[in-house]
Amino acid sequence: ALCKTTPTTLNYRKKEFSRINEDNAKNLQEVLNNNTLKSKLGVDIESLEEDGTQIKVNFTDNTSESFDRLLYAIGGSTPLEFFKRCSLELDPSTNIPVV
Repeated sequence: ALCKTTPTTLNYRKKEFSRINEDNAKNLQEVLNNNTLKSKLGVDIESLEEDGTQIKVNFTDNTSESFDRLLYAIGGSTPLEFFKRCSLELDPSTNIPVV
């Protein structure tokens, strides 16, 4: 839904989703096919850095893009080491990034 109102990029470390329900797969394919959603599949995030008022994302394919906002959907456990490598300050009691 977000990609229908604002430019949105989906990044996923694998080239395709292996555990996605049928409705979500259909909706995802639809927005990818009509270019409503930009995809960056099969590529990991290497690091994050400040870029003025934006967040610069450095990918493992040696590309970078800057975004206004970042939303992590990270599965079963928080990637603390990744957050530390990205120099994100974490609340020590919750491990939630400090904004």
